[in-house]
Amino acid sequence: MNETPHGAAIAVVVPVFNRMEFLEATVASLRAQTMNNAEFILVDDRSELHFWRYLESLPGQDRRFRILRKPDHIPRGCQSSRNIGLDACGAKAVMFLDSDDLIGAECLEDRHAMVESNPDADLVVGPQAMFTHPAGPLRWVNVPRPGVSELDRFLDVAGPLDVPWVNGGVVIRMRSLNAAGIRWRPGFHWDDVAFHFECLVAGLRVEWMSFTGPADAYYRMHHGERYGAVLSAPDGVRSATKMFGWMWRTLEDADRGTQRRREALAVSFFHSCVLRSIDAGNSRSRESSLSKRRRTAPFRRLTPTICEGIEWGARYSSHHRAPSTIGTSSRAAISPATSSSTLPRRTERFRRSRREQPPRCMLC
Repeated sequence: MNETPHGAAIAVVVPVFNRMEFLEATVASLRAQTMNNAEFILVDDRSELHFWRYLESLPGQDRRFRILRKPDHIPRGCQSSRNIGLDACGAKAVMFLDSDDLIGAECLEDRHAMVESNPDADLVVGPQAMFTHPAGPLRWVNVPRPGVSELDRFLDVAGPLDVPWVNGGVVIRMRSLNAAGIRWRPGFHWDDVAFHFECLVAGLRVEWMSFTGPADAYYRMHHGERYGAVLSAPDGVRSATKMFGWMWRTLEDADRGTQRRREALAVSFFHSCVLRSIDAGNSRSRESSLSKRRRTAPFRRLTPTICEGIEWGARYSSHHRAPSTIGTSSRAAISPATSSSTLPRRTERFRRSRREQPPRCMLC
């Protein structure tokens, strides 16, 4: 039985909700950690009774486990669960792990050594891979790109995605998070993009571990995963609309909104909040046509969300700034500058790349 000293060096925060078949493997990978001075904070989102009883049994098997249950007055969701874990964390550094992911036995020990040997680093990025089955093939999630800003990589999500890391890929100093007042924001489906984007805008410094050896963290992809379908649904489009608007304002408030970043964010927004919605409508129209054996309208009705996206992109083209309000006519916002915008060309290049290349990560 492992004993956790007071004030662990590193904590792993895991939001959990049922899914016993995956959590048991995640728990096994935590118990296998060679680092004793660690704590594993599992925050339960009011799961079923038999699942909760399983969680309650873990501290008796390994003292590094701490089990918290979300109070009834706090809304469900992984973001609020992670915030509960953060507030309860007494460690010097923290890692966020999803309840179906795995880490290698020496992961925490190696990452802690990297944090200790780099006192100026706020985030340490480790080698991370994707898998669908433990015995199946792996592919890298994150690779260093010297000369390319990590912040720029998080903004450019319109093409084949190249985010620097996802949950499980980084260890972050708690003092840096607390000093910047950063917590997980509810309401964004791309919650890890928003969280790590905010860390980088706040100026947290990044240090990369060596990528010459094997991965030490593993993000699980599920066959038939419907993440893209969630983003294409009305709630997903509205969530992306809110997130991109918040990202734009955050960049401008921090005086980090360069021309390249504004363009990348505008193109990413136009694809995620306009084209994705139209594509989903086209797909449903085709399915309806086949089932009813009749022609249906080729394009989805222009919902308010799509109109917001068209207006947002048009205003970017003409003014290179975010609109202060959304509610005026989209037609009135379009100027001659729109016709010379790079949006249509980049959008077409993206469509071709999507036909030619498979998705590269969970956000595709």
